[in-house]
Amino acid sequence: MAVAALYFHLAPQLECVKVVKPLLRLTRMYREYQYIVLSNVATMAKERPNMFTDSLKEFYVFASDASFIKELKLEILSLLATDTTAHQILKEFRVGIKLFDFLVL
Repeated sequence: MAVAALYFHLAPQLECVKVVKPLLRLTRMYREYQYIVLSNVATMAKERPNMFTDSLKEFYVFASDASFIKELKLEILSLLATDTTAHQILKEFRVGIKLFDFLVL
């Protein structure tokens, strides 16, 4: 995480893409790690959403995700929405909201 943050803040924008795959690999670990990494990804995506546009599927919601993870993933997807990805993301929002409503009730 520290190296990814360092790249994000100090490296040229084209170099920042190098940290995307390692960050996404960390999201496949324990829920606690996943939450921390996704929180940082959300912060990065607010400033530079183009870093993660090729990795939309990594932020899809799964039924087994905890509710706080689902919320973060949906937030990240909303930050990554563009004219070309809007249809795909809206589909995921429908699925994510159904899963989230099911678990809340």
